[in-house]
Amino acid sequence: MILYQIASALSIEIWHLMSYLMYFVQLMLSALLFARTYERRRRYALRLTGMVFCGLILVLGIARLRTGISDDITPQLLLFRCLSYFCILAFAFFFLLVCYREQPFELAICWASVCAACGIFTNLDYALVSLTGHDPMTSMTVFPTGDWRLDLLLHYLLFGAYLVGMSFLFVRRARFNANSRDNAVVLMLCIGVVLIDDVLLNVSRPFEPESAALALSLRLGILLCFLLAFGLLMGLIKWNRLGEELNITEQLLLREKRYYQQSKANVEAVNRMLHDLKHRLSDIEGKLTEEELSSMRQAMALYDANIKTGYEVLDTILYEKQLYCQKNGVRLTCMADGQSLAHLTPSHLYSLFDNAIDNAMEAVLRLPDPESRIVSVTVTRENNAAEIVVCNLFDPATGHGTTSKPNQNRHGYGLASMRTIAENYGGTMHISTENDVFTLTVRLPERS
Repeated sequence: MILYQIASALSIEIWHLMSYLMYFVQLMLSALLFARTYERRRRYALRLTGMVFCGLILVLGIARLRTGISDDITPQLLLFRCLSYFCILAFAFFFLLVCYREQPFELAICWASVCAACGIFTNLDYALVSLTGHDPMTSMTVFPTGDWRLDLLLHYLLFGAYLVGMSFLFVRRARFNANSRDNAVVLMLCIGVVLIDDVLLNVSRPFEPESAALALSLRLGILLCFLLAFGLLMGLIKWNRLGEELNITEQLLLREKRYYQQSKANVEAVNRMLHDLKHRLSDIEGKLTEEELSSMRQAMALYDANIKTGYEVLDTILYEKQLYCQKNGVRLTCMADGQSLAHLTPSHLYSLFDNAIDNAMEAVLRLPDPESRIVSVTVTRENNAAEIVVCNLFDPATGHGTTSKPNQNRHGYGLASMRTIAENYGGTMHISTENDVFTLTVRLPERS
């Protein structure tokens, strides 16, 4: 076997080489899986190859130094064990820095998660082997086969399946705010737990053959600490994702407030021009052909088809959306009691209808039949609550609610924005997709 040849050529004990090599391989596999959604640096394949090569050189060097140290339990041995594994851990973080174009703070979270995940597996495997009556000092699997090569294969098959599952918990990530004091405290706490557990593991390892019960108890304690660290990191990821979504939602609401103000000014300008044009049309009728007059009247009718809901703000919003729908070949039908929504701020009202109608339009424009491109909007008052219902057909093959815009990372917050607004007024939002009909229902209680 090539490892035996390398160990013999470099005067390294095969056991020490295998121990450090397995630890290195586990960290590299974990880092690759956990960082698979990160943006890679240029010449990623070359960087990856170079880092793996450098890591193997590091492992050979550490194993060679370890061979020169006596197996007797001495402070020198314990110190070397801690420092050597720290070097491999530090190399894993350096690997992430070299190969991925992400902020160091985010890479530190990934690195801490990788270390915690590997620690969980290592100690869980030890505990399971011990509890099934086998010797964890000689067996790597719960069901040893007697052939160390087959046991090694089974060990890594189990480790691979475990890593895939753990990485899926991690990759649903968000951008992190490196300036947040809370984030930094949680990260440093997790890194501290990981490093302390690593020290305990390396210090206790030489003593484990002396007391199996004590070794198992210590391993279970270290396992719980690693689980705590990984759970804190997952909580940090979720907290940051929610914070980012909230920040984007607030930005959308501010943007939509400006859009409403601009839309109101545009509608007022169009109405003034229509009013003037109606009065001047009689003066130029004799100078135009009947076809030209008919075309002008149709255009005026198009822009003069104001929706009257009883609430001026809602009228302005729906008028703009109606023009937009007509321009894109979509028919917008509306029956609304605008007064039931008078307690909403203009920006919130604009955000609700802008997102709802835009999502519906995007869905119906994917339909092959132009006659099916209809968006229905109703606003009713019932039991002291206003109910907004937006309905449209959609193609199940293309789906509804997933944006077709090119930059999907910055889109898809429309539904979240509407839900936030509904909850802000003590209301609810419900979505139904029965019989290829997408129905969005927002229920808002009226305020006394």
